[in-house]
Amino acid sequence: MFVKHLLKPRQIQPEVLQPVTNPASKQKFFTAAQGEDKIAQALAQRDREKAEEDQGRFIEIRDAALQATKREFIAAEQHAQKMTQAKQAKILATSG
Repeated sequence: MFVKHLLKPRQIQPEVLQPVTNPASKQKFFTAAQGEDKIAQALAQRDREKAEEDQGRFIEIRDAALQATKREFIAAEQHAQKMTQAKQAKILATSG
């Protein structure tokens, strides 16, 4: 048979929690000038990352435009060749 032993209120004592101090988790406070410097560094880093992202986007757009221009140039050359061949065929047909 299982018996539960319950404690009476006079037998219960409150437990006192001791604050845990971890030397690695000590907060570091900055002076106003140091705080402003940290903010300025973070903003500069954000601006650099945005500039790199914009530059990458520009390069992608430029490369796509160059490829489109090459395709148009090739199509124009092919069209010119076909026109030249058609003209030569007419000249041969009329002279022959």
